[in-house]
Amino acid sequence: MKPGVYPFWFWNGVQEEAHITEQLEAIKTGGCRGAVLHSRTGNKIPYLSDRWFELFSHACKCAKRLGLTVWLYDEDGYPSGNASGRVQKERPDLRQKRLDFAYGPTDPDAPCFAAFDAATYERIDETAVPRGTPALRFTQRFFNSHVDTFSREAADLFISLTHEEYAKHIGEFFGDPIEVVYTDDESYQSCATQGVPWSEILDAEYARRHGQPLASILPQLVEDMPGSSEARMRFYSLARELFLKNFIRPQVEWCKSHGLAYAGHLCGDEGPTHSAIARFGTAMPYLMVEDIPSIDDYLCEIKDHAYLRIPLNTADHRFVCKDKRYFCPLQIYKGASSVANQFKDGFVSAENITFLGWGIQPSFLETQMLFELAMGVNLITPHAYYYTIGDRTKHDCPPSYFTHQPFYGIFGKRCDSWTRVAELLMRGSYHADCLVIFPDRIVESETGNDIDRRFELRHPRERMTPDEFDLHFNTLLMQLARRHVGYEMGEDSIFAEKSELRDGEIAFGKRSYKTIVCLSGVAMTSDTARLLEKFKSSGGRVLTLPPGEYDALKDLEADIQLSGEGCEEILVHARNNNGFREAFMINLSGRTLAPKVAVDGDFLVYNPIDEVAFKASGALPSDFALERGGYCMIMPTDFECEIVPYETTAYPAKRKWNSLLPSSIKPMRPNTAAFPKTSGFAFELEEGASVTAIYTEYLGESGLKVNGAAPDGPLPHHPCDFCFEGVAVSTLCHTGSNRVTLDSVRDMVYLEGDFMVDGAILRAPRELGLGDLSQARMPHYWGGVEYAFEFGGRRELLRLDLAGGAADIFINGKSAGVIFGEPSTLRIGDACADGRNEVAVRVYSTAANFVTGQPTPFGLLAAEVS
Repeated sequence: MKPGVYPFWFWNGVQEEAHITEQLEAIKTGGCRGAVLHSRTGNKIPYLSDRWFELFSHACKCAKRLGLTVWLYDEDGYPSGNASGRVQKERPDLRQKRLDFAYGPTDPDAPCFAAFDAATYERIDETAVPRGTPALRFTQRFFNSHVDTFSREAADLFISLTHEEYAKHIGEFFGDPIEVVYTDDESYQSCATQGVPWSEILDAEYARRHGQPLASILPQLVEDMPGSSEARMRFYSLARELFLKNFIRPQVEWCKSHGLAYAGHLCGDEGPTHSAIARFGTAMPYLMVEDIPSIDDYLCEIKDHAYLRIPLNTADHRFVCKDKRYFCPLQIYKGASSVANQFKDGFVSAENITFLGWGIQPSFLETQMLFELAMGVNLITPHAYYYTIGDRTKHDCPPSYFTHQPFYGIFGKRCDSWTRVAELLMRGSYHADCLVIFPDRIVESETGNDIDRRFELRHPRERMTPDEFDLHFNTLLMQLARRHVGYEMGEDSIFAEKSELRDGEIAFGKRSYKTIVCLSGVAMTSDTARLLEKFKSSGGRVLTLPPGEYDALKDLEADIQLSGEGCEEILVHARNNNGFREAFMINLSGRTLAPKVAVDGDFLVYNPIDEVAFKASGALPSDFALERGGYCMIMPTDFECEIVPYETTAYPAKRKWNSLLPSSIKPMRPNTAAFPKTSGFAFELEEGASVTAIYTEYLGESGLKVNGAAPDGPLPHHPCDFCFEGVAVSTLCHTGSNRVTLDSVRDMVYLEGDFMVDGAILRAPRELGLGDLSQARMPHYWGGVEYAFEFGGRRELLRLDLAGGAADIFINGKSAGVIFGEPSTLRIGDACADGRNEVAVRVYSTAANFVTGQPTPFGLLAAEVS
């Protein structure tokens, strides 16, 4: 296993060998080390059919030739475990079940699974009490889209229908190139449902262990009353245990027996805690069972990267999902990386930059990826690379970061850079002297209102709510990060089982800690409480912090001596390597900062993207600055890299910048006008404008006519996607009114040519200027625009202000680098000549303008050199 980029490769549409080969070659040249082959919405090759395995085999042969790794996604869509519904079809009794609950009148004609008197909570027989008696009623429901994940039979059937079929058809590729089986959205209750998890297996095992039927404790699970704490702890601990033992471990063991690693994430692993408890209990035991601790960053983004200012994200912080839920970014990353360091080999897999919408800009992606790397992710799975975006598959959790994006070539160069950072952040060992205990007993706080917000509690809560816990716990994690204190997490019950005292520290797996931090308000298990008392008696430090009180953290030793206004929003990832404290720093504050760092002796300040460093001694230069999104690494002097003068780097704050004005601005492709959801439309063509081509899906079946005439002839497909077929129409369009007709409605029809878009009027081309080109009559453009500049003499830096998109820079005809997000400064000294220099800045749009038909900013606002 190697750190790097392994994108979700959505197999949708009709896969063909030629396209598979072409796309794997693009994946290779795009800086990836492999791909996760993922049957997805819109797939038209029958899943697990002979043809499916023929194509999968071809992909494996091609990947092996290219030196790529293949990860086998174990399901048709998600969640994993039902073999595209075949498990439930063969065994309807293995469908997932739950108990819905509500207060309501008894109904002897339709008695529920279990009913309880609404006043006494004694169990009643609905057929033996008066109709309409007030009751707390629990009704059994089936969830047809998933299986009973408490059942070993369900796991075995899933494995026989899926894993064994892969072994039979493509087992020759296990180990090379197939290394990993990836599972998705595992849980004992689907995120699509709300209720008390239930199964005959769970019911029987609860009765066997505790001498009473599970039904007897149902009121205690949803209302706070005597016995609720013990009932919830028993119930959720058993649910988690059976889920892992009966459903997850058989898959892990099958993978191990076939030489494959098991990876994948839980359903709803992003939180919040009240949802997690209802889905899988707590996360770290699952992460322990996996070979590669894995997470999904879906719903965890904060638009301005204020992860060290905002402990929980809400609707205002997210790009797409705007509901009322909040999520726990720091906790999800830190939980997985902690387990990886404590009990595994340090690898953390994440589905990255997930479902952010077609309009997402590189300016967000760059900083987001570096943030996730700093949080411990090193197996990077961009969500996603689509085989095609045709047949409305473009709506399946977009965007695609693949060749559908005009900036894919630049994205590929960034994949190389992210891989390099991931490799650097596996040198030595992560530095963390502090362990934060995540309390198992938070499950005792889970009421019916936490499971289903529609349920109104009739008894007051007796303890901290899961929502209150999330705020306090994640604020604690944030406060540690703001103080640059290296920390990891340990779940209460795992900690009690696997820790031992050793020379004034607590050893936990491969790690040891000098300080244990707990949050008051949620009790520890008795075993953990006893262990912590022994630790304190032996001289160890235990900090038990009331919610909102973090002053005691000031005595903890920081990873590095970092100071300066605003520097609490610099995220630090520190590593111990051969006696030197290496550190990666990224500025998440949203503004330029001037950090002061003290280091004993000489050191290097390394830019892992530019791959150059400057020498320093004792401290950073006095005018050192990190731009918004800026980053650097503190490295030992024997680190091998190119050493350059400090003044040639992007870090000095005191610079004189000279503005550049373009000598020309030229689109690299014809302009586009998009017409959505149409079977026909009219447009006006101004004198001097021309339309040369039309693109749409299934064009040959469309009956397309322009001004009543059939098009001139076929053209190659549009570079965005082979689904967009093209025809030449230059001889059919004329100045004035024109009309396009089709036999049926098409999702999108595109005109392409030499024009500027003004609604349905296509005006004559005009000279372009600096600014947002999506607002300069190029609202649907797909491709690059080249800006030409000149300057005299050698310069060290180029700085661009982009309206959006990404930039590829050439100086004197040679590639000088790319700008993909922030910071937007590029070292250019090595590319410059002493005399006249010609600069070409190629700014590429996102695919959003073309794919959605919605103007999305791109273009160059300003350029400067220093």
